Amino acid sequence: MIVPLFLTLNGFIHDFASAMWVVSIIIVYFLRRKVFGRQKEVSMDLLDLAKLFRLILVGSIVVIFLTGVVRTIAYNYFVKQTTVHTYAVIGKHIILISLAVLSFVYVWGAIGKWQLETGRST
Repeated sequence: MIVPLFLTLNGFIHDFASAMWVVSIIIVYFLRRKVFGRQKEVSMDLLDLAKLFRLILVGSIVVIFLTGVVRTIAYNYFVKQTTVHTYAVIGKHIILISLAVLSFVYVWGAIGKWQLETGRST
């Protein structure tokens, strides 16, 4: 009884964190676009907001990883996998890990340039 509930909750948290990760990237992108032509004070306020979403992005990826470990262990324990399915899951995770790395690079680069433009380092 408790194991299915735990796995369902873990899956929900994993999926929610995945959505937060994607939304964080999108919000930083749109905040960065909004800043062009704005006053420096407005740019600095939007930069603070972008930094908040950078923290959400990092936290989301950590949660995705931790809940993904639980999902992997549970799935390997409860379900017999075929070789084709295993390769498909490996391929999916290679793509998603690459996207996670690219999102880190993009967000850090965008916020770094933004900080240079506003003269704010923290």
